[in-house]
Amino acid sequence: MAQASDKAWALVAETVKAISLHHGRVIHTHRGVWQVVVELALLVDNAGDTATRRWIRNSFTVARTLHANFYEDRMPDGDIHDGLILCEELTQCLYNLFWQEGATC
Repeated sequence: MAQASDKAWALVAETVKAISLHHGRVIHTHRGVWQVVVELALLVDNAGDTATRRWIRNSFTVARTLHANFYEDRMPDGDIHDGLILCEELTQCLYNLFWQEGATC
C-alpha cells in the first residue's frame, strides 16, 4: 500500500504541475507544488467559495500525508484507500476549475 500512497501523491502533484504549466509557470519542487495549491485555493476563495478553498487545502494535506507514508508505511489500509479516492476527486476538481474555463468542482 505504500506504493499506492506515493502514486496518489504523484497524481495530485503532476496535475498541479500541468495546470501551472498550462498557465505559463513551471514547478520544479514539492514546495512549488504546495505554493501553487495555496494560490489556486486563494483564487477560489477570492471568487467567494470558502468551502471549496478549505476542501482543496485539506485534500492536499491528505495527499502530502500519503507521500510521507511512502517512506514510513504506517497508515492503515483503509485510510490509504480513502486518501486515494480523495486525491482522485482533488485532481478532477483542480482540472475542472483551472484547466477548463468556466467549469466548477
